Amino acid sequence: MLQAHTSPGSHPVLRVAIIATLVAVGLSSPMALVAQSEGWVVGIWQGTLNAGGQELQIVYHLSADDDGALTGSMDVPAQGAHGLALRDIGVDGTKVSLSFDVPGGGRFEGSRSEKGEEIDGTFSQGPSSFPLTLRRAESTPAPPKRPQEPQAPLPYDSEDVTFAHEAADIKLAGTVTTPRGSGPFPGVVLLSGGGPHDRDGLMAGHKTLLVLADHLTRHGLAVLRFDDRGTASSEGDFASATSEDLAGDALAAIDFLGKRASVDGSRTGFIAHSQGGVAAILAAGQPEPGDESDRPAFLVLLASPVLSAIDSLESRARQAAGAGAATPAAVQGRLQVKMVRAALAADDPEIAVTRMREAAKAVVDSLPEALEARADEIVPDSLIDRIIQQLSLPAMRSNLRIDPRAILETVTIPTLALFGSKDETVSLDPHGPAIVAALDQAGNADATLQTLAGLNHLFQEAEVGGMQHSPTIEQTFAPKALDTISSWITTRFLHP
Repeated sequence: MLQAHTSPGSHPVLRVAIIATLVAVGLSSPMALVAQSEGWVVGIWQGTLNAGGQELQIVYHLSADDDGALTGSMDVPAQGAHGLALRDIGVDGTKVSLSFDVPGGGRFEGSRSEKGEEIDGTFSQGPSSFPLTLRRAESTPAPPKRPQEPQAPLPYDSEDVTFAHEAADIKLAGTVTTPRGSGPFPGVVLLSGGGPHDRDGLMAGHKTLLVLADHLTRHGLAVLRFDDRGTASSEGDFASATSEDLAGDALAAIDFLGKRASVDGSRTGFIAHSQGGVAAILAAGQPEPGDESDRPAFLVLLASPVLSAIDSLESRARQAAGAGAATPAAVQGRLQVKMVRAALAADDPEIAVTRMREAAKAVVDSLPEALEARADEIVPDSLIDRIIQQLSLPAMRSNLRIDPRAILETVTIPTLALFGSKDETVSLDPHGPAIVAALDQAGNADATLQTLAGLNHLFQEAEVGGMQHSPTIEQTFAPKALDTISSWITTRFLHP
């Protein structure tokens, strides 16, 4: 029987790709070689971008090289992005344009103020655009403090490794941390949330998987965390990967960790955050043929969605409509549901695009009278184009058809599902009850659903539920969440 506990007291965020080779910018380069009409732009410029409800600090470093050409780089400190090379730097009188290489293409265009201390403009990435005002700064802002990140010397062993996912013909790279002393130890494979992440799980400026791995290893568990396919040192292509592909990566990881001499494969399982939980559920419910070492012994789901994509969207749309049908949030909720349903109803990609545009037009045409004048603001063409672009990807269309709840109904291994009470990304309702029902259907004899009070989607102690303040919160992972996870695993597999 699944036990429910509550602790006492209890749209997509812009992501900037990190360039592997950082560009050193000589801020002391002589300005004399730069044309007078361009020299005003040399220096450090910073501003705050509001992207999808999250505030991100953007910093540009602009200088002139020895030949007088303008060069520069861009930082997004909260996302750990530093030294992103700028290209095509253009200055025309008081106007400036800066281009940078990120998924979908990136650009800033603006105009200098009369006093020359501000540049008012627009930041664009792919089809999305946001207003951004840059102000001249004397120095680069200090990065936010991250006191939970482990510092040398470490009380455990750490080894960088590579392992093969043979069926996909790729090699994945990661790090194994192992307690010192006599083993073999129980093992844990960490799976990151939605989007490509490196082995440290960098999100909103926090190395979530690094901090989690450090805590678990200090508590007697061997841990493997790895770069998602196509990210950092791992081979493959993340953009084209389906959830089934990522589940295969997870099984390859658990097989590799479980066969190490210091690890007991029969006591090795998954901890998965957010969308990574879908891959973990697929891996736990439908393991690839092979010996028992590639089958997880337990499953920890951290804010993981278990409803199908369309069910999740419809749930959010109902919640938005509950706050008022004549609101922008309710309209955008209906838009997403209608466009996803249209995409799933057509196998031919071209027909799907036509039907998605028809669905979008129907939503606009049915706007409440109070919102008709704001149609271009609430349902801009850029939003419709972005949704079509995402839903046209073969991997996305495949993932939309997956129902994790149906697979969870076959999972009988010990399972812990945790949610933060303030999580607005993957909320307890409706996913918690769905987990309870699925595991009861499976006859799972050791399953726990627990809500941790005051925590957001990243399991940080937060004043608000959204992730817009996550980059400015010093805490990476709430201690009570770390302790709950490690205690649940060690009670069953280290000190049974």
